[in-house]
Amino acid sequence: MNVLAIGCHPDDLVISCGGTLAKYAERGDKVFMVDIANGNLGHRIIEPDELRIIRQKESKHAAEVLGAENFCIDVGDCLVDSHDEEAQDRLIDIIRFTKPDLIITHNEQDYMRDHVEAGNMAFSASFTAGCSHRITGHSTENPFIENIPPIMYMDTLAGVGFLPTEYVDITDTIAVGDNINDLPMIKAAGLGIGVRNVNPLMRDECDVVLNSSNDEDPLTEVIERFILK
Repeated sequence: MNVLAIGCHPDDLVISCGGTLAKYAERGDKVFMVDIANGNLGHRIIEPDELRIIRQKESKHAAEVLGAENFCIDVGDCLVDSHDEEAQDRLIDIIRFTKPDLIITHNEQDYMRDHVEAGNMAFSASFTAGCSHRITGHSTENPFIENIPPIMYMDTLAGVGFLPTEYVDITDTIAVGDNINDLPMIKAAGLGIGVRNVNPLMRDECDVVLNSSNDEDPLTEVIERFILK
């Protein structure tokens, strides 16, 4: 099965459905992850151009760890617009290329505009990808899809305005985080790990705190201590 997860910012998919994607990849499904925005405004000190590069590298690394392939539409933060034809055409091309059997994305009750617009773009592009006469930049390489894939919506980070109807048991997965927005992921995973400089407000919720900070390749320590042991 081909699974396509469409998120807004580079960390949204890892936080909101990373455990589910890891389970799909582990059973042999093809997993693809799309970031519509590039994460360039997500820091108060690092300049946007520099941060854009950092976030895209992090996202590709995260996808590799999960066993997925990563794409980025490269829209600036706070500029995601489901009526942006260029961005939607790029997403249509990705859908036609990956031919998903299932799409996972943000739901319309999410807490910020970028997330809502990303979910709306995924909804629209998943339908339009099946229109044979909708021409995009790579339509000859990736012809229209035969069937419109079903869409499953991720829980909102705040858990507000969204009542799940389906649940995925991810207690056999590992989650690594550093800040309070990672808390739902840390609590849901079977093993919730904080980096050395983890936010003090969530330290007690972590099963383990690493010796490495998030600037010292903590995933290597996780792999060596908990996967290759």
